[in-house]
Amino acid sequence: MNEISFKINTYSRHLLKLKVKSFSKVEDLIFKFSEDPRIDEDTLSIALSTLCGRKFKRITFDWPISVSTSKGISGWTGAEVHAAHSNNLTTDFSASNKVSVLNFSGGLDSLACLACLGDQTELVSLDFGGRFARERRFFKNFDTKIIKTNLIETSLRANSWSFMGLGSLLFRNILEGQFITFGSVLEAGGFHSNAPQESSLTFPPFKMAKYRIANSVAGISEAGTIAIVATFFPKLLKQSLLSVALPGEEKYIRKNALADLVGSELGFPFTPPPSDIGNRIHYSFGENFTVDLTTLFFLSRKKHESARMLVGSIPSYLQDVMQDLTLDFMLKADQNYYTQYPAELRPELEKVLSSAGISWYSTNDYTEIALLKERLAPHVKYRFG
Repeated sequence: MNEISFKINTYSRHLLKLKVKSFSKVEDLIFKFSEDPRIDEDTLSIALSTLCGRKFKRITFDWPISVSTSKGISGWTGAEVHAAHSNNLTTDFSASNKVSVLNFSGGLDSLACLACLGDQTELVSLDFGGRFARERRFFKNFDTKIIKTNLIETSLRANSWSFMGLGSLLFRNILEGQFITFGSVLEAGGFHSNAPQESSLTFPPFKMAKYRIANSVAGISEAGTIAIVATFFPKLLKQSLLSVALPGEEKYIRKNALADLVGSELGFPFTPPPSDIGNRIHYSFGENFTVDLTTLFFLSRKKHESARMLVGSIPSYLQDVMQDLTLDFMLKADQNYYTQYPAELRPELEKVLSSAGISWYSTNDYTEIALLKERLAPHVKYRFG
């Protein structure tokens, strides 16, 4: 049977060490908190379930948890949940209907989220160290609750995407926010028809902690988030770009080239930070949706050199793919992602989009996307749903 078990080795106000056994492997999991999270057993169990996903048939916690939490974790992971013993207590999570909790990396997308959410936003950041140390150097300048962890160095990082919201759960008892936000953008949906609906659903462990999802930039492209950051945090744009990836990495090349294009499109000055590392081509066209969509946006603006920086040679068939297409939707927002967006947060969102020059998609934009999917489908390795 695939099993995973969690045992607390050390717990103090600022440190939590656990011994984790899974797939015959024993690993140490460490969390160092910038402030006392006041964790209780149920909250800790919910948070750790994000490291399990649906990979295990049995999950064991070496501490007592409530029957309701045990059932909730079992329901979403599909695993039998065992604990030291059960009790009938339930954790009462307090929340304000005007406060949001943003999982904040300091990157352009999370900065754009911060602008869209406004002043009543609590920030939580995960410090993974190592090659991600660049993120902390930037986000430590914000009023954010920080958890330093070795999670990325363990096998637990691969079981569910929801570990990215781990901090919002571990700090849940000192956070007042009702809404939880991630910096997921339009490209993450891959033009799948069910992507808007899925982005509006609160993932089970966060729902158990009484959060409601409010993904502010889910219907906005990376180009759009750059426009928002340039409007609301112009002095932070270059610093944020330096934090998103290391020079020479594909993401670093793509984001800087996008900022250069959006800057010229919208009329704000931007000079990409210097890099001593040459640009290596990481993908051929047709292998990665985000890279391909950015490449097409460059081609639509006659930025052929920028396009070649991403994919090398430009396939000849793209001339037919791009015929009569403007890709203006790259600097707009898809309203389908916001049909269930919290009404309490919508006025701030619409004010920010308007200030950044981002309008809602028109019928022509949806027609363009449908044509783009149809024309690209025979040439790419990924599929459009």
